[in-house]
Amino acid sequence: MSRSDSFPQEQPVRHEAVKSLVALYAKDDYIVTLRNFTERFKGRLLEMATSDIDFHIRVASIQVLSTIDSHSLLDDDQRDRLCLLVFDVDQRVRKAISVFVRGIWNEDVESRMAGHKETEKTQARAGVKALAVLLTSWARAVPKAGAGVSGRAEDSADAEDDSESSDKQTTAKKLALLVQPLQKGRLAYAVDALYEEISAISDWETLLELLLLDHSAEGEAGASTTPSRRKKNAAPAEDTVDPAWRLDEAEESCVLEVFVASLRKTIADSKKVRLVSSVCVNRS
Repeated sequence: MSRSDSFPQEQPVRHEAVKSLVALYAKDDYIVTLRNFTERFKGRLLEMATSDIDFHIRVASIQVLSTIDSHSLLDDDQRDRLCLLVFDVDQRVRKAISVFVRGIWNEDVESRMAGHKETEKTQARAGVKALAVLLTSWARAVPKAGAGVSGRAEDSADAEDDSESSDKQTTAKKLALLVQPLQKGRLAYAVDALYEEISAISDWETLLELLLLDHSAEGEAGASTTPSRRKKNAAPAEDTVDPAWRLDEAEESCVLEVFVASLRKTIADSKKVRLVSSVCVNRS
Protein backbone atom coordinates (compact mmCIF):
# COMPACT_ATOMS: atom_id res chain seq x y z
CA MET A 1 0.00 0.00 0.00
CA SER A 2 1.41 3.37 -0.99
CA ARG A 3 1.87 6.26 1.37
CA SER A 4 -0.95 8.17 -0.31
CA ASP A 5 -3.25 5.16 0.15
CA SER A 6 -2.44 4.95 3.84
CA PHE A 7 -2.99 8.61 4.64
CA PRO A 8 -5.78 9.99 2.43
CA GLN A 9 -6.24 12.91 4.84
CA GLU A 10 -2.79 14.16 3.74
CA GLN A 11 -3.86 14.53 0.12
CA PRO A 12 -5.09 18.18 0.39
CA VAL A 13 -1.88 19.16 2.17
CA ARG A 14 0.31 17.47 -0.46
CA HIS A 15 -1.73 19.04 -3.23
CA GLU A 16 -1.30 22.54 -1.81
CA ALA A 17 2.43 21.93 -1.34
CA VAL A 18 2.88 20.93 -4.97
CA LYS A 19 0.71 23.83 -6.17
CA SER A 20 2.91 26.28 -4.25
CA LEU A 21 5.90 25.05 -6.29
CA VAL A 22 4.17 26.10 -9.52
CA ALA A 23 4.14 29.74 -8.41
CA LEU A 24 7.67 29.45 -7.06
CA TYR A 25 9.18 28.10 -10.27
CA ALA A 26 7.30 30.69 -12.31
CA LYS A 27 9.60 33.37 -10.86
CA ASP A 28 12.85 33.44 -12.81
CA ASP A 29 14.72 35.08 -9.93
CA TYR A 30 14.38 31.92 -7.83
CA ILE A 31 15.60 29.40 -10.40
CA VAL A 32 19.29 29.52 -9.49
CA THR A 33 18.43 29.22 -5.78
CA LEU A 34 16.13 26.27 -6.49
CA ARG A 35 18.59 24.35 -8.65
CA ASN A 36 19.81 22.03 -5.87
CA PHE A 37 16.24 21.46 -4.68
CA THR A 38 15.20 20.68 -8.24
CA GLU A 39 17.95 18.11 -8.78
CA ARG A 40 17.03 16.41 -5.53
CA PHE A 41 13.26 16.30 -5.92
CA LYS A 42 12.42 16.29 -9.64
CA GLY A 43 12.55 12.49 -9.60
CA ARG A 44 9.93 12.43 -6.86
CA LEU A 45 7.80 14.95 -8.76
CA LEU A 46 8.01 12.75 -11.83
CA GLU A 47 6.92 9.77 -9.75
CA MET A 48 3.89 11.71 -8.48
CA ALA A 49 3.01 12.89 -11.99
CA THR A 50 3.05 9.37 -13.39
CA SER A 51 1.59 7.26 -10.59
CA ASP A 52 0.08 9.19 -7.67
CA ILE A 53 -3.40 8.03 -6.67
CA ASP A 54 -4.73 11.61 -6.50
CA PHE A 55 -5.58 13.17 -9.87
CA HIS A 56 -5.11 16.73 -8.57
CA ILE A 57 -1.60 15.95 -7.34
CA ARG A 58 -0.72 14.37 -10.68
CA VAL A 59 -1.86 17.44 -12.61
CA ALA A 60 -0.10 19.84 -10.22
CA SER A 61 3.11 17.78 -10.54
CA ILE A 62 2.83 17.94 -14.34
CA GLN A 63 2.54 21.72 -14.12
CA VAL A 64 5.60 21.98 -11.89
CA LEU A 65 7.66 19.73 -14.15
CA SER A 66 6.57 21.69 -17.23
CA THR A 67 7.80 24.89 -15.60
CA ILE A 68 11.06 23.19 -14.59
CA ASP A 69 11.53 22.04 -18.18
CA SER A 70 11.03 25.59 -19.45
CA HIS A 71 14.30 26.35 -17.64
CA SER A 72 16.01 23.34 -19.31
CA LEU A 73 16.32 21.44 -16.03
CA LEU A 74 14.83 18.11 -17.18
CA ASP A 75 16.94 15.59 -19.09
CA ASP A 76 15.71 13.84 -22.23
CA ASP A 77 14.77 10.64 -20.41
CA GLN A 78 12.65 12.55 -17.90
CA ARG A 79 10.92 14.47 -20.68
CA ASP A 80 10.13 11.24 -22.50
CA ARG A 81 8.71 9.64 -19.35
CA LEU A 82 6.49 12.66 -18.85
CA CYS A 83 5.26 12.51 -22.46
CA LEU A 84 4.14 8.90 -21.98
CA LEU A 85 1.24 10.31 -19.96
CA VAL A 86 -0.41 11.13 -23.27
CA PHE A 87 -1.43 7.44 -23.26
CA ASP A 88 -2.71 7.48 -19.67
CA VAL A 89 -6.07 5.86 -18.91
CA ASP A 90 -7.27 9.05 -17.20
CA GLN A 91 -8.51 11.54 -19.78
CA ARG A 92 -7.83 14.45 -17.41
CA VAL A 93 -4.17 13.46 -17.13
CA ARG A 94 -3.87 13.17 -20.91
CA LYS A 95 -5.30 16.67 -21.28
CA ALA A 96 -2.97 18.03 -18.60
CA ILE A 97 0.13 16.78 -20.45
CA SER A 98 -1.06 17.83 -23.93
CA VAL A 99 0.47 21.34 -23.81
CA PHE A 100 3.83 19.90 -22.74
CA VAL A 101 3.70 17.39 -25.61
CA ARG A 102 2.89 20.19 -28.03
CA GLY A 103 6.11 21.92 -26.97
CA ILE A 104 8.14 18.76 -27.63
CA TRP A 105 6.45 18.40 -31.03
CA ASN A 106 7.20 22.03 -31.95
CA GLU A 107 10.88 21.49 -31.13
CA ASP A 108 11.01 18.43 -33.39
CA VAL A 109 9.30 20.26 -36.26
CA GLU A 110 11.73 23.18 -36.02
CA SER A 111 14.64 20.76 -36.06
CA ARG A 112 13.34 19.04 -39.19
CA MET A 113 12.79 22.34 -40.96
CA ALA A 114 16.43 23.38 -40.52
CA GLY A 115 17.89 23.96 -43.97
CA HIS A 116 14.50 23.74 -45.68
CA LYS A 117 12.46 26.48 -47.25
CA GLU A 118 9.55 27.11 -44.90
CA THR A 119 6.30 26.87 -46.83
CA GLU A 120 2.88 25.81 -45.62
CA LYS A 121 3.31 22.47 -47.37
CA THR A 122 6.78 21.63 -46.03
CA GLN A 123 5.81 22.76 -42.53
CA ALA A 124 2.73 20.53 -42.59
CA ARG A 125 4.70 17.49 -43.81
CA ALA A 126 7.42 18.00 -41.21
CA GLY A 127 4.67 18.26 -38.59
CA VAL A 128 3.20 14.88 -39.54
CA LYS A 129 6.64 13.25 -39.58
CA ALA A 130 7.50 14.69 -36.15
CA LEU A 131 4.18 13.45 -34.76
CA ALA A 132 4.74 9.96 -36.18
CA VAL A 133 8.29 9.71 -34.83
CA LEU A 134 7.31 10.85 -31.34
CA LEU A 135 4.17 8.72 -31.01
CA THR A 136 5.88 5.61 -32.38
CA SER A 137 8.81 6.03 -30.01
CA TRP A 138 6.60 6.66 -26.96
CA ALA A 139 4.22 3.81 -27.79
CA ARG A 140 7.14 1.38 -27.89
CA ALA A 141 8.42 2.68 -24.55
CA VAL A 142 5.11 2.32 -22.68
CA PRO A 143 5.45 -1.37 -21.61
CA LYS A 144 9.00 -0.76 -20.36
CA ALA A 145 8.21 2.47 -18.52
CA GLY A 146 5.10 1.14 -16.79
CA ALA A 147 3.31 4.50 -17.00
CA GLY A 148 -0.39 4.65 -16.25
CA VAL A 149 -1.46 3.13 -19.52
CA SER A 150 -4.51 1.07 -20.28
CA GLY A 151 -4.18 -2.67 -19.89
CA ARG A 152 -7.04 -3.32 -22.28
CA ALA A 153 -6.86 -5.95 -24.99
CA GLU A 154 -6.59 -3.21 -27.61
CA ASP A 155 -3.36 -1.95 -26.05
CA SER A 156 -1.95 -5.48 -26.03
CA ALA A 157 -2.82 -5.69 -29.70
CA ASP A 158 -0.91 -2.45 -30.32
CA ALA A 159 2.17 -3.88 -28.61
CA GLU A 160 1.88 -7.02 -30.70
CA ASP A 161 1.66 -4.92 -33.85
CA ASP A 162 4.89 -3.15 -32.86
CA SER A 163 6.76 -6.41 -32.28
CA GLU A 164 5.54 -7.85 -35.55
CA SER A 165 6.25 -4.84 -37.75
CA SER A 166 8.34 -7.09 -39.99
CA ASP A 167 5.16 -8.86 -41.07
CA LYS A 168 4.09 -6.85 -44.10
CA GLN A 169 0.35 -6.50 -43.69
CA THR A 170 -1.51 -4.70 -46.43
CA THR A 171 -2.94 -1.23 -45.85
CA ALA A 172 -6.44 -2.54 -46.50
CA LYS A 173 -6.09 -5.14 -43.75
CA LYS A 174 -4.75 -2.58 -41.27
CA LEU A 175 -7.57 -0.20 -42.09
CA ALA A 176 -10.16 -2.94 -41.62
CA LEU A 177 -8.79 -3.59 -38.13
CA LEU A 178 -8.70 0.08 -37.24
CA VAL A 179 -12.32 0.77 -38.10
CA GLN A 180 -13.71 -2.05 -35.97
CA PRO A 181 -16.46 -0.58 -33.78
CA LEU A 182 -15.55 0.24 -30.16
CA GLN A 183 -11.84 -0.33 -30.74
CA LYS A 184 -9.70 2.30 -29.02
CA GLY A 185 -5.98 1.70 -28.73
CA ARG A 186 -3.35 3.87 -27.11
CA LEU A 187 -2.83 6.06 -30.21
CA ALA A 188 -6.55 6.88 -30.23
CA TYR A 189 -6.20 8.07 -26.62
CA ALA A 190 -3.31 10.31 -27.67
CA VAL A 191 -5.23 11.71 -30.64
CA ASP A 192 -8.15 12.57 -28.39
CA ALA A 193 -5.86 14.47 -26.01
CA LEU A 194 -3.79 16.26 -28.65
CA TYR A 195 -6.48 17.05 -31.20
CA GLU A 196 -6.80 20.70 -30.14
CA GLU A 197 -3.09 21.18 -29.49
CA ILE A 198 -1.29 19.73 -32.53
CA SER A 199 -2.46 20.93 -35.93
CA ALA A 200 -1.04 17.91 -37.77
CA ILE A 201 -3.66 15.63 -36.21
CA SER A 202 -6.65 17.34 -37.82
CA ASP A 203 -4.83 18.03 -41.12
CA TRP A 204 -6.43 15.17 -43.07
CA GLU A 205 -5.12 16.37 -46.42
CA THR A 206 -1.46 16.20 -45.37
CA LEU A 207 -1.93 12.94 -43.45
CA LEU A 208 -3.46 11.27 -46.50
CA GLU A 209 -0.99 12.89 -48.90
CA LEU A 210 1.98 11.53 -46.97
CA LEU A 211 0.41 8.06 -46.76
CA LEU A 212 0.10 7.95 -50.55
CA LEU A 213 3.72 8.88 -51.22
CA ASP A 214 6.40 6.27 -51.85
CA HIS A 215 8.62 6.44 -48.77
CA SER A 216 11.09 3.77 -49.84
CA ALA A 217 14.66 4.90 -50.54
CA GLU A 218 14.45 3.25 -53.98
CA GLY A 219 11.28 5.15 -54.73
CA GLU A 220 13.03 8.45 -54.21
CA ALA A 221 15.48 7.52 -56.93
CA GLY A 222 12.61 6.60 -59.21
CA ALA A 223 13.09 2.83 -59.09
CA SER A 224 10.73 1.47 -56.51
CA THR A 225 10.88 -2.28 -55.97
CA THR A 226 7.41 -2.37 -54.37
CA PRO A 227 4.93 -3.44 -57.08
CA SER A 228 1.68 -2.64 -55.23
CA ARG A 229 -0.02 0.56 -54.04
CA ARG A 230 3.24 2.44 -53.63
CA LYS A 231 4.23 2.02 -57.27
CA LYS A 232 0.84 3.12 -58.53
CA ASN A 233 0.84 6.20 -56.34
CA ALA A 234 4.54 7.02 -56.61
CA ALA A 235 5.23 10.74 -56.32
CA PRO A 236 6.39 12.62 -59.43
CA ALA A 237 10.03 13.62 -59.68
CA GLU A 238 9.37 17.17 -58.48
CA ASP A 239 7.60 15.85 -55.41
CA THR A 240 10.03 13.19 -54.16
CA VAL A 241 9.97 12.36 -50.48
CA ASP A 242 12.43 14.48 -48.53
CA PRO A 243 14.28 12.67 -45.71
CA ALA A 244 12.85 15.29 -43.33
CA TRP A 245 9.41 13.71 -43.70
CA ARG A 246 10.03 10.26 -45.13
CA LEU A 247 8.18 7.64 -43.06
CA ASP A 248 9.37 4.15 -42.19
CA GLU A 249 6.89 1.28 -42.02
CA ALA A 250 6.07 1.71 -38.32
CA GLU A 251 5.55 5.45 -38.79
CA GLU A 252 3.25 4.85 -41.75
CA SER A 253 1.12 2.57 -39.58
CA CYS A 254 1.08 5.25 -36.90
CA VAL A 255 0.00 7.97 -39.35
CA LEU A 256 -2.74 5.70 -40.69
CA GLU A 257 -4.10 5.09 -37.19
CA VAL A 258 -3.89 8.81 -36.36
CA PHE A 259 -5.81 9.57 -39.55
CA VAL A 260 -8.60 7.12 -38.69
CA ALA A 261 -8.80 8.21 -35.03
CA SER A 262 -8.88 11.87 -36.03
CA LEU A 263 -11.64 11.19 -38.54
CA ARG A 264 -13.67 9.35 -35.90
CA LYS A 265 -13.31 12.20 -33.42
CA THR A 266 -14.32 14.83 -35.96
CA ILE A 267 -17.40 12.85 -36.96
CA ALA A 268 -18.34 12.29 -33.31
CA ASP A 269 -17.90 15.99 -32.52
CA SER A 270 -20.00 16.95 -35.54
CA LYS A 271 -22.81 14.67 -34.36
CA LYS A 272 -22.70 16.29 -30.92
CA VAL A 273 -22.92 19.77 -32.46
CA ARG A 274 -25.89 18.76 -34.62
CA LEU A 275 -27.62 17.20 -31.63
CA VAL A 276 -27.15 20.33 -29.50
CA SER A 277 -28.35 22.53 -32.36
CA SER A 278 -31.41 20.34 -32.83
CA VAL A 279 -32.27 20.51 -29.12
CA CYS A 280 -31.89 24.30 -29.12
CA VAL A 281 -34.13 24.67 -32.19
CA ASN A 282 -36.80 22.41 -30.67
CA ARG A 283 -36.80 24.35 -27.42
CA SER A 284 -37.12 27.69 -29.22
